[in-house]
Amino acid sequence: MATSIQEAAEAQKFRNSRVGIVFVALAVLLVVFLILNLCIGSIPVPFDELVRVLGKGSKERIVPLMGSAARAMGEYLSDWRPVLTPATRPTQAVFLNARGGRISRQSVHAICEKYGRIYAGREGLHPHTLRHSFATHMLEGGADLRVGQELLGHASISTTQLYTHVDRMHIRMVYLEAHPRAHDRL
Repeated sequence: MATSIQEAAEAQKFRNSRVGIVFVALAVLLVVFLILNLCIGSIPVPFDELVRVLGKGSKERIVPLMGSAARAMGEYLSDWRPVLTPATRPTQAVFLNARGGRISRQSVHAICEKYGRIYAGREGLHPHTLRHSFATHMLEGGADLRVGQELLGHASISTTQLYTHVDRMHIRMVYLEAHPRAHDRL
Protein backbone atom coordinates (compact mmCIF):
# COMPACT_ATOMS: atom_id res chain seq x y z
CA MET A 1 0.00 0.00 0.00
CA ALA A 2 2.78 2.44 0.90
CA THR A 3 4.39 1.94 -2.51
CA SER A 4 1.24 2.93 -4.40
CA ILE A 5 0.86 6.04 -2.21
CA GLN A 6 4.49 6.95 -2.89
CA GLU A 7 4.02 6.32 -6.60
CA ALA A 8 0.90 8.49 -6.59
CA ALA A 9 2.77 11.26 -4.75
CA GLU A 10 5.64 11.11 -7.26
CA ALA A 11 3.21 11.18 -10.17
CA GLN A 12 1.50 14.21 -8.63
CA LYS A 13 4.85 16.02 -8.25
CA PHE A 14 5.69 15.25 -11.88
CA ARG A 15 2.28 16.48 -13.07
CA ASN A 16 2.60 19.66 -11.03
CA SER A 17 6.06 20.39 -12.41
CA ARG A 18 4.94 19.88 -16.00
CA VAL A 19 1.86 22.06 -15.53
CA GLY A 20 4.11 24.66 -13.92
CA ILE A 21 6.34 24.79 -16.98
CA VAL A 22 3.33 25.29 -19.24
CA PHE A 23 1.90 27.99 -17.00
CA VAL A 24 5.12 29.93 -16.85
CA ALA A 25 5.52 29.77 -20.62
CA LEU A 26 1.93 30.86 -21.24
CA ALA A 27 2.20 33.59 -18.61
CA VAL A 28 4.94 35.18 -20.67
CA LEU A 29 2.62 35.70 -23.62
CA LEU A 30 -0.87 35.77 -22.15
CA VAL A 31 -2.53 37.83 -19.50
CA VAL A 32 -3.99 35.73 -16.67
CA PHE A 33 -7.53 36.24 -17.95
CA LEU A 34 -6.64 34.43 -21.19
CA ILE A 35 -4.94 31.54 -19.38
CA LEU A 36 -8.04 31.06 -17.22
CA ASN A 37 -10.34 31.11 -20.23
CA LEU A 38 -8.24 28.91 -22.51
CA CYS A 39 -10.54 26.19 -23.88
CA ILE A 40 -9.68 22.73 -25.13
CA GLY A 41 -10.87 23.68 -28.65
CA SER A 42 -8.01 26.20 -28.84
CA ILE A 43 -5.40 23.47 -28.66
CA PRO A 44 -4.77 21.50 -31.87
CA VAL A 45 -4.67 17.72 -31.54
CA PRO A 46 -2.04 16.45 -31.85
CA PHE A 47 -0.46 19.44 -30.15
CA ASP A 48 1.81 21.30 -32.60
CA GLU A 49 3.40 24.11 -30.55
CA LEU A 50 0.81 26.74 -31.46
CA VAL A 51 -2.13 27.76 -29.30
CA ARG A 52 -5.09 29.77 -30.59
CA VAL A 53 -6.50 32.30 -28.11
CA LEU A 54 -9.25 34.88 -28.28
CA GLY A 55 -8.28 38.20 -26.74
CA LYS A 56 -10.12 41.48 -26.26
CA GLY A 57 -12.87 42.05 -28.76
CA SER A 58 -12.73 38.35 -29.75
CA LYS A 59 -9.55 39.06 -31.70
CA GLU A 60 -7.78 35.79 -32.48
CA ARG A 61 -4.07 35.35 -31.78
CA ILE A 62 -1.77 32.45 -32.46
CA VAL A 63 0.71 32.02 -29.61
CA PRO A 64 3.86 29.88 -29.91
CA LEU A 65 4.53 27.39 -27.10
CA MET A 66 7.80 25.60 -27.87
CA GLY A 67 10.53 23.39 -26.45
CA SER A 68 10.04 21.92 -22.99
CA ALA A 69 6.82 23.90 -22.57
CA ALA A 70 5.38 22.29 -25.73
CA ARG A 71 6.37 18.82 -24.51
CA ALA A 72 4.85 19.58 -21.12
CA MET A 73 1.62 20.78 -22.73
CA GLY A 74 1.40 17.62 -24.85
CA GLU A 75 1.97 15.41 -21.79
CA TYR A 76 -0.53 17.37 -19.72
CA LEU A 77 -3.23 17.12 -22.40
CA SER A 78 -2.72 13.42 -23.08
CA ASP A 79 -1.76 12.03 -19.66
CA TRP A 80 -2.96 14.34 -16.88
CA ARG A 81 -5.93 16.39 -17.95
CA PRO A 82 -8.07 13.30 -18.61
CA VAL A 83 -7.39 12.15 -15.03
CA LEU A 84 -8.55 15.51 -13.66
CA THR A 85 -11.66 15.83 -15.84
CA PRO A 86 -14.69 14.61 -13.87
CA ALA A 87 -16.97 12.23 -15.80
CA THR A 88 -20.02 13.86 -14.23
CA ARG A 89 -19.00 17.44 -15.12
CA PRO A 90 -16.95 17.58 -18.33
CA THR A 91 -15.42 21.00 -18.91
CA GLN A 92 -13.87 22.83 -21.86
CA ALA A 93 -11.25 24.53 -19.65
CA VAL A 94 -7.69 23.50 -20.47
CA PHE A 95 -6.27 23.98 -16.99
CA LEU A 96 -8.11 22.27 -14.17
CA ASN A 97 -7.80 22.26 -10.41
CA ALA A 98 -7.66 19.09 -8.28
CA ARG A 99 -11.48 18.92 -8.22
CA GLY A 100 -11.77 19.11 -12.00
CA GLY A 101 -12.97 22.72 -12.19
CA ARG A 102 -11.41 25.65 -14.03
CA ILE A 103 -8.21 26.79 -12.32
CA SER A 104 -8.40 30.11 -10.45
CA ARG A 105 -6.47 33.36 -10.89
CA GLN A 106 -4.90 32.84 -7.46
CA SER A 107 -3.64 29.42 -8.55
CA VAL A 108 -1.97 30.88 -11.65
CA HIS A 109 -0.17 33.44 -9.44
CA ALA A 110 0.84 30.74 -6.92
CA ILE A 111 2.24 28.51 -9.68
CA CYS A 112 4.29 31.38 -11.15
CA GLU A 113 5.57 32.26 -7.68
CA LYS A 114 6.46 28.65 -6.90
CA TYR A 115 8.39 28.09 -10.13
CA GLY A 116 10.00 31.50 -9.86
CA ARG A 117 11.46 30.39 -6.53
CA ILE A 118 12.48 26.95 -7.81
CA TYR A 119 14.01 27.90 -11.17
CA ALA A 120 14.98 31.55 -10.82
CA GLY A 121 15.57 31.81 -7.08
CA ARG A 122 13.22 34.77 -7.09
CA GLU A 123 10.39 35.59 -4.68
CA GLY A 124 7.17 37.24 -5.79
CA LEU A 125 7.29 36.35 -9.49
CA HIS A 126 3.93 37.13 -11.13
CA PRO A 127 2.62 36.60 -14.67
CA HIS A 128 2.80 40.32 -15.42
CA THR A 129 6.47 40.38 -14.40
CA LEU A 130 7.13 37.55 -16.87
CA ARG A 131 5.44 39.47 -19.68
CA HIS A 132 7.51 42.58 -18.92
CA SER A 133 10.74 40.56 -18.87
CA PHE A 134 9.81 38.74 -22.06
CA ALA A 135 9.17 41.98 -23.94
CA THR A 136 12.39 43.54 -22.68
CA HIS A 137 14.50 40.48 -23.61
CA MET A 138 12.93 40.31 -27.07
CA LEU A 139 13.75 43.96 -27.79
CA GLU A 140 17.23 43.74 -26.31
CA GLY A 141 17.81 40.64 -28.42
CA GLY A 142 17.04 42.64 -31.55
CA ALA A 143 13.41 41.67 -32.16
CA ASP A 144 11.30 44.11 -34.10
CA LEU A 145 8.86 46.10 -31.99
CA ARG A 146 6.00 44.93 -34.24
CA VAL A 147 6.86 41.28 -33.49
CA GLY A 148 6.69 42.04 -29.77
CA GLN A 149 3.36 43.78 -30.31
CA GLU A 150 1.95 40.74 -32.10
CA LEU A 151 3.24 38.22 -29.55
CA LEU A 152 1.90 40.24 -26.63
CA GLY A 153 -1.41 40.92 -28.36
CA HIS A 154 -1.28 44.69 -28.09
CA ALA A 155 -3.61 46.66 -30.35
CA SER A 156 -1.30 49.68 -30.30
CA ILE A 157 2.46 49.78 -30.78
CA SER A 158 2.62 52.50 -28.12
CA THR A 159 1.36 49.98 -25.54
CA THR A 160 4.25 47.66 -26.40
CA GLN A 161 6.72 50.56 -26.12
CA LEU A 162 5.43 51.47 -22.66
CA TYR A 163 5.44 47.84 -21.62
CA THR A 164 9.12 47.33 -22.29
CA HIS A 165 12.16 48.78 -20.63
CA VAL A 166 15.31 49.19 -22.68
CA ASP A 167 18.21 50.73 -20.84
CA ARG A 168 20.17 53.67 -22.24
CA MET A 169 23.37 51.68 -22.80
CA HIS A 170 21.50 49.18 -24.97
CA ILE A 171 19.92 51.99 -27.01
CA ARG A 172 23.37 53.52 -27.55
CA MET A 173 24.88 50.15 -28.60
CA VAL A 174 22.08 49.42 -31.07
CA TYR A 175 22.37 52.91 -32.54
CA LEU A 176 26.14 52.60 -32.97
CA GLU A 177 25.80 49.17 -34.61
CA ALA A 178 22.83 49.93 -36.84
CA HIS A 179 23.06 53.54 -38.00
CA PRO A 180 25.30 54.01 -41.06
CA ARG A 181 26.54 57.43 -39.92
CA ALA A 182 26.84 56.72 -36.21
CA HIS A 183 30.63 56.99 -36.28
CA ASP A 184 30.92 59.97 -38.64
CA ARG A 185 32.43 63.12 -37.22
CA LEU A 186 30.76 66.44 -37.93
